[in-house]
Amino acid sequence: MVSESLTFSIAIHTVTSMSPQLKSGIYTITNKSSGQLIGRNVLENKMFGPKGIFSQPLEKAGENTEWVIKATDEKYRLEVQGAPAIVQDKRVYADITGKSTVEEWDIVAQFHAGENTYIITNAASGEGWTLEDKETQIACHDIVARFSDPPGFAPNQLWVIVPVAE
Repeated sequence: MVSESLTFSIAIHTVTSMSPQLKSGIYTITNKSSGQLIGRNVLENKMFGPKGIFSQPLEKAGENTEWVIKATDEKYRLEVQGAPAIVQDKRVYADITGKSTVEEWDIVAQFHAGENTYIITNAASGEGWTLEDKETQIACHDIVARFSDPPGFAPNQLWVIVPVAE
C-alpha cells in the first residue's frame, strides 16, 4: 500500500527566497488546527530555567502570546517576553537563562493553506513546530507533508502569524 504522506526533515533554505519575508515586528502565532494562540503560560513554575511554549486558549492572550520576530537575512529569531525560542528535547522553550545558543528559524509561507499561514522550522535541523494536542507544549520534530505540488502540510504544523496592531 502506498502511503499518502511522507515524514521527513525538510530543507527549507532553498524555498525561503520564494516566500514573502516577514518584517521584524510584534506578532501573534496561532495554530491552524486548534485556533489557539502560542506562547508562555500565564502561570509558570518559579524555577530558573527555560519555560515551555504552549498552546493557549484565546482568553489567556496577552504579553505571554506576543512574539518579537526579528528578520536576519532569510532566517528569523523568535522571542516571547524577551526570551528567545529554543529547542530542547524535541520541545520548544523560551530561554530565560541566556545560556543557550540563540536558534534561527525558517518561516515559510503556505499560500495554498490560507492568508498569513506558514510552517516554522529550525534552520539548523529542519525540524518543525508541531501541536500534538490542545493546550500542550509545542513539539519540534519531523514535518509531515502530502505528496503534492505544492506540498501539503498537516494543519497541526501550520501557523497563522499576524502582526499585533499598534
